[in-house]
Order: sequence, then C-alpha cells, then structure tokens
Amino acid sequence: MCAAAYLRQRPLLRDLLLGGRLAEQGLLDVTAIEHYLTRDLAEGDFDYFRLIEIGDIERWVRAVEARVSRGPSFDQRRY
Repeated sequence: MCAAAYLRQRPLLRDLLLGGRLAEQGLLDVTAIEHYLTRDLAEGDFDYFRLIEIGDIERWVRAVEARVSRGPSFDQRRY
C-alpha cells in the first residue's frame, strides 16, 4: 500500500526534492536521488521511505522560511 502511494506520488516527490532548498544548498545527492526515482521498486526495497522523510524535511524548511518572511506572530510581538 505504501509502495503504491509512493509510485503515484513519485513525480511530485521528484519535483519537491530536486527543486527544493535542500538540493539548492547542496545537502542532497541529487544524482543518486534522480537515479533512485527512475528505477522500478524491487521486492523488499523500502529505501523510498527515506526519500519521503527527506521530503518532509523539505516541506518543513519551506514552512519555516514562509513563516520568517511574514514576520513575528501576534503572540511573539507581545514579548
């Protein structure tokens, strides 16, 4: 089930990882990720979980950057 979801979302994950801040900063092995994303999954291959985790980190980085660009929240300004 997880593998099927990964395969359906693979193009979006590819764009997220290869076009993201982590790749831009040189923190990812872009060549290895591109290679992995183009191959078929083998039985027992669960390395895609790592890519999903990296995708979560990428989304977190983007959320933090968006929040910083908006300035402090009302609660933060009260201090």
